Order: sequence, then structure tokens, then C-alpha cells
Amino acid sequence: MPGTFCTRLTTTAQLVDGLGLGEDDDVVRAGDRVHLRHAADIGDRGGDVAGLAHLGLDQDVRLDHRDAPCRRLRFQRSDATVCALSGDRMQALRRPGGSVSVGELGEFGLIAGILARLPQGASSLLGPGDDAAVVRATDGRVVVSTDLMLEGRHFRRDWSSGRDVGHKLAAANLADIVAMGATPTALVVGLACPADTAVDWVNDFADGLREECALVGASVVGGDVSRADVIMLSATALGDLAGVPPVTRAGARAGDAVAVAGRLGHAAAGITVLTRGFRSPRMLVEAHRRPQPPYAAGPQAAAVGGDDRDV
Repeated sequence: MPGTFCTRLTTTAQLVDGLGLGEDDDVVRAGDRVHLRHAADIGDRGGDVAGLAHLGLDQDVRLDHRDAPCRRLRFQRSDATVCALSGDRMQALRRPGGSVSVGELGEFGLIAGILARLPQGASSLLGPGDDAAVVRATDGRVVVSTDLMLEGRHFRRDWSSGRDVGHKLAAANLADIVAMGATPTALVVGLACPADTAVDWVNDFADGLREECALVGASVVGGDVSRADVIMLSATALGDLAGVPPVTRAGARAGDAVAVAGRLGHAAAGITVLTRGFRSPRMLVEAHRRPQPPYAAGPQAAAVGGDDRDV
């Protein structure tokens, strides 16, 4: 792009606003130079002004290098405080008394913030950041389970916090793995949400995922983010059988004893309580918001020859 930028560009949001970028403009094209430097680092703007791909623009906003005008940019953003964090921290635009939205932060900033909250476990040989993750499978067999959660059907934000939802999504998948007699090793998560979703909610969601995975020694090794009209979540859990046969439902016979670990019906009762506008009994409400599967019961049942089923 001809010319130079004459004003310090401190945030991607300012760049998009200042140039008036739209969804029909191009950001990345052949010949662009992509660097690992921080998105808000202006020290190299003179040498890299021909390639803005490294500035962290959302993939839905693209800069047309041939036609975009070079203009002197002056930003008077008295209503916002800019906080540009280096390294693996996200950069955020936070208004006093408010929360940054996913749309304001952008895709890459959102991902960076999520990954900073998700340490890798012992089974993760290659975690987030590449085209795919690599997970250790010492047994040679991998147990896999997938669940979806949709806002308005499986959870409501006025009933559950982001942390609650993170715990719930992880637990739904991890419980299936232990019900097969396997040890959970990894979780892959998909998140689609509206642009006005608060980044704080997403961070709390990631914290819930991390905390639930830690209960069984697993970790989130990858995933995807996108935009949607409501929050849609998916998770795929992986597990290791460690040399034992999988525990299936096929072995149950008439006359076998039935053993139950945990409490039946409490989560459903919690939904009924919340639907009627109440917040108690708290034990029932919490069973819906944040289920607590008896993870140890799966391997224990497998050791005595039981047939497991996650209910």
C-alpha cells in the first residue's frame, strides 16, 4: 500500500475504525509478510506497512491493499482505556464500568486469551497452535465421545455463569469416557457465539473447562471459534484404556445387580426449580448448573467386571 501511516496505531479496533474497513475488503493476499511480533507493536510499521496480516484482524475483515487510502489517523477515544498486553496475553479494549465484547476483541485476541488459561496435561504432546493436536495414546486405542450444548436448550446465561457452563460441557464428555472404563486424556472444544458476548464470560467458560479437566488429569488441546446468533458449544473427549477392554452396555443380563453412583434426577429437578423462577433448593439448582460426575466410579466398576452407563 503506498504511503505511510503517520499516527500510532495502538489497537486493531482503531485500525479497522480509522480505515473504515468492511467485510468486502481484503486483509491477506499473496506477498504479505506475516510476523510473530505483537499486534500492537508499532516499531516495525514502516517496514511492514505493505503487509497488515500480522496485526490480528478478524478473518471477516480484510484490507484491500491496492485500493485502501493512506490517511492520517487521529484517534480521540476518551471513552476507552487501551490495554495492550505482550506475549501470549490478549489485547483488550475495556470501557470503564463495562466488559469487552468478543466482537471488539476479535478472533485472534479471543483465542490468545483462552489459550493463556488452558495449560497442557501430560498426555498432550502437541497442544493448540498447529493445524491439529497430538495426544499420547499408550494403549493404541482411543476412546472418543462428543456432546453439544446450545444456549436456551441446555443452559441459560441468566441461570448459569460461564464457569458453570465450562464445567458442565467438560463433565458431560469426560463422564462418558470414564463410563467406558478409560482414563480421559484430552478435550477439543468448539465455541460459536454472538459478537456482543462478553469476553469475561468466555474467559470464565475456559476456566470452567480447565478446572473440570484437572479433576481427571486431562486438558483442552485444541478447538475452534466462530460467530453465531446464540452460544453453541461442542466438545470431544479422548481417553486411554490403558490395556483393559472397554466396558460396554452389552454385558448386562437379567438378574444382575444395579449399582448407582451419584444422585438421579437432581439436575432435572433443578431445571424445574429454575423454570418456576426459584433459586432453591440450592442442591438441585447446582446439580443442573454444574454436575459432579463420580469419575472414580467408572474404573472401579470396570475393575470388578461391571457394565457402565453414564446417566
